[in-house]
Amino acid sequence: MAMARDPPMSIVSEKKPPFQEAPPAYPLDTDDPYWYFPVVTVLSRGYILPSNIREIHYKRRNKRKDHNAVFEASQVDITADAFSSTNLDIRERHHSNFRRATPDSQQKHAMQITPDINSLPVELISCIFRWIPVQQVFKFRRLCRAVNDSLLTTQFALLNMQLRSTLSQHQKDASMWLLVPEKYQAAMAREKLSQLEILDSCGLVKTAIPFPKSVVLLSKLTTLNLSRCALPGVIPDVFGALSNLTKVFLSNNQLVGGVPASFNCLSSLYILDLSKNRLTGHLPDFSDLNALKYLLLSENQLMGPIPTRFGSPSILQLMDVGRNLFSSIPATISNLVNVSYLNISYNPISSPIPKELWSLINLVNLEMCHCGLAGSLAGIGALSRLEELDACFNDLTEGIPPNEIPQMRQLKSLHLIGNPRLSRQAWDFGGLENFEYLCMDRAVLESSTLCGPSISCELHSESEVSQDSYADEINTLR
Repeated sequence: MAMARDPPMSIVSEKKPPFQEAPPAYPLDTDDPYWYFPVVTVLSRGYILPSNIREIHYKRRNKRKDHNAVFEASQVDITADAFSSTNLDIRERHHSNFRRATPDSQQKHAMQITPDINSLPVELISCIFRWIPVQQVFKFRRLCRAVNDSLLTTQFALLNMQLRSTLSQHQKDASMWLLVPEKYQAAMAREKLSQLEILDSCGLVKTAIPFPKSVVLLSKLTTLNLSRCALPGVIPDVFGALSNLTKVFLSNNQLVGGVPASFNCLSSLYILDLSKNRLTGHLPDFSDLNALKYLLLSENQLMGPIPTRFGSPSILQLMDVGRNLFSSIPATISNLVNVSYLNISYNPISSPIPKELWSLINLVNLEMCHCGLAGSLAGIGALSRLEELDACFNDLTEGIPPNEIPQMRQLKSLHLIGNPRLSRQAWDFGGLENFEYLCMDRAVLESSTLCGPSISCELHSESEVSQDSYADEINTLR
């Protein structure tokens, strides 16, 4: 029996080495990420490749003005010349065998030859391509129309989703859901993800497909983590149907538009992270968020007053709304009595510090730099648990009253640089056992009396110490 020849070396680009061994009969038994390379070879040897591949090659070459341009199929470069020579070799061998055969065998053999990939049965295409990981399989859509149409069917999606993955089940499902074409994301959510409770991409997926509207079908979902996925577009206003959600992480994406009002329907939600996007407009009503403990909205373009109205404001423990366009601190901020971390930095507030801010007696970190805040820090002595205060680059005229400094027994660092109008006073940190860092304008320090040990802080411009500790806390929640 004649042995099958290896794939012609001419079809392999010199940029990547050819396979040294034949792929296993069952593709799921291999960990080689390029095992599916012989798929194209099988198609080229068993069937005549589409005639428009050469046209595609020349169109690309003319556009790029590069005579060495190649047609990319998956992660292997296959040139149009290689396709042509391979097809010619197939035709010559076929016609040679055809001439030596009997008339009956000639007719039978001729019926077995498919003149074009477009003539392949859809079922056969699906069976071949279903074993290719979803991250790569859609690159083959450019081979021809038949392959393109086959890979875009719901049936193929459900077959392809069964491919083995080294990721955990919820990571694998999230990855596929974000990468498959929008055309059958809904079918995948209905057939595969409807009972899913945790959907976590772990930042391993980068997609250009907008936020899937089929999220509304994931009614059992409790955790939705699509951070660092480069998601574009708006957040669909469909979260009212996801009553079981307790954690939502959508940070570090390219989301635009407003914050959906349907978030207010999530009465069990206790973490909402929308930071580092391009969200705009006013925040919706959050008066029904009775379990919210962590609210992260930093680095967007949200406007209006600092959010303070929640279903149970006394439950909130962390709020980061820095680097937005919030313009005022409402008196109702006094309702956030259990907040331990508050960041309102880099917002155009430009108003005196409201006295209600000093009623947040559980504050440990208070960040309010670059806000245009004016007036005095009188009353801050009530924050006996405060460890770090950053009020850099504002318009403060009076610092911490000398008689209130001893009350702040936990204070570790004080950042007041960028407030050149601070009045002359005595700064006595001798009674503060944990105090370490101090940064103020040189002119203010020279005109004031400083008592007690302190270290000049070099991190005041970005408040890196506080930001790092806050980031570590959020990462433990995911």
